[in-house]
Amino acid sequence: MSLKKEFIIVIPARYESTRLPGKPLVDICGKSMISRVFDVACKTSASEILVATDDDRIVDECRKYKINVVLTSNRHQSGTDRISELAEINSWDDNQIIVNLQGDEPLMPFEIIDQVANILIERPDYSMSTLVTNLKDKSEFLSKDTAKVILSKDNNAIYFSRAAIPFSRDGDYDFNCAMRHIGIYAYRVKALKEISRCPVTNLEEIEKLEQLRPLWLGINIAVEVAHKEPYMSVDTYDDLEKVRKHFITVKS
Repeated sequence: MSLKKEFIIVIPARYESTRLPGKPLVDICGKSMISRVFDVACKTSASEILVATDDDRIVDECRKYKINVVLTSNRHQSGTDRISELAEINSWDDNQIIVNLQGDEPLMPFEIIDQVANILIERPDYSMSTLVTNLKDKSEFLSKDTAKVILSKDNNAIYFSRAAIPFSRDGDYDFNCAMRHIGIYAYRVKALKEISRCPVTNLEEIEKLEQLRPLWLGINIAVEVAHKEPYMSVDTYDDLEKVRKHFITVKS
């Protein structure tokens, strides 16, 4: 997919992780997680790629691979907040498009990174975008580990939740009414700053979903179905082992 306008990728990378401490530095078949994610970003049409982190160990790892990295505050509540600090540091224009590529997505298809940026390029009246895919089955729909989203007729996000939405009062769930959210975002810097200035909202705190903050602020989030489905992110040791096996299989 060719991009009509330059965009920047920022990879937020936090050292502390409850379920997988030091996650950006874990080994995946001879390379660190953060370097694997950077490799994906390099395949896109982005004009610039940066890592924003809160830890000197990640800074050192990035410099080993000649990755542009910036040390940011360790007080940020989310990757969005960390990227906003970077926008301030670099004095990026309010209309600049930034893609937030999570630091635990070494198998994110590079095509959909371009896709999420292109949404904002083609829809200049929007300031934030994200991607979804179909839910596989009812168990995924009911799982609290799966973020679901309901869309409007114009493919704007209405609400995100870990719960099974929409709730069926009659008990007959139709999981085709919701979509599975993919954790990748594009923003214009103006929206990024507005989101970061806002304290963590009650909805965001309850659901542990940062995308609820822009919705609460009234920011429309444009949504498309991803052209390719990501394999998986890395949240636990079990996830890490699955991703390692995937890289071994692909290499062989």
